[in-house]
Amino acid sequence: MNERRELAEIFPFYKELGEEERALLTEGAVTRTFEVGEVIHAGDGVCTGPLLVLRGRVRAYMLSEEGREVTLYRLAAGDFCPLSAPCLVDAVTFPVTMEAESRTEATVFATAPFAELCRRCPHAESYMLRAAVLRFSDVMSAFRGILFHSLDARLAAFLVGEVDRHGGDTVYRTQEEIAAYTGSAREAVSRRLKALAADGLLEVKRGGVRLLRTDDLRALSQRSLK
Repeated sequence: MNERRELAEIFPFYKELGEEERALLTEGAVTRTFEVGEVIHAGDGVCTGPLLVLRGRVRAYMLSEEGREVTLYRLAAGDFCPLSAPCLVDAVTFPVTMEAESRTEATVFATAPFAELCRRCPHAESYMLRAAVLRFSDVMSAFRGILFHSLDARLAAFLVGEVDRHGGDTVYRTQEEIAAYTGSAREAVSRRLKALAADGLLEVKRGGVRLLRTDDLRALSQRSLK
């Protein structure tokens, strides 16, 4: 697809830009293909630049000193994220690592030209700030789940979400991956999956989890801690 046409379809402010502003948007921008598990932005404070996912999926997470991962949000095709540019969004105060969840094509915009674009075009700045707020909302939702929902509820929410997203009745994720997505430890995930299997809600298979009573798991995912 033509680059300009693709940007025009994704960015609602594109039609408001003059030729100089459109040149700023693409100046220094790099489009790359990232393989599964490849780090797109490391949580080391380096200003990578705003990220636009063209195809594939991206996972953003925090990594503790002990090596435990907490998934903050996920990006799909068409999603824009300025949190990979902490020098552009001053409110970013925590390290976010982003990696390709599937084979992903993404554009990383150069920070200085993009900042100048936002200075010149209020529509672009507004879009960037709304995207930052949306990502922060995702972060708060992730932490709210960890704080106020049991591991069973988080597991159910993740499994049902994966089935809704990909179809079928089986989630092809390792228990270590499920632990990273639910903000828990693999050992705890293993115990709770066995308990849910004993209740007849799911079946633990080699390399995945098959959902047997999806409606019951969906109801479980809505339960808060008492």
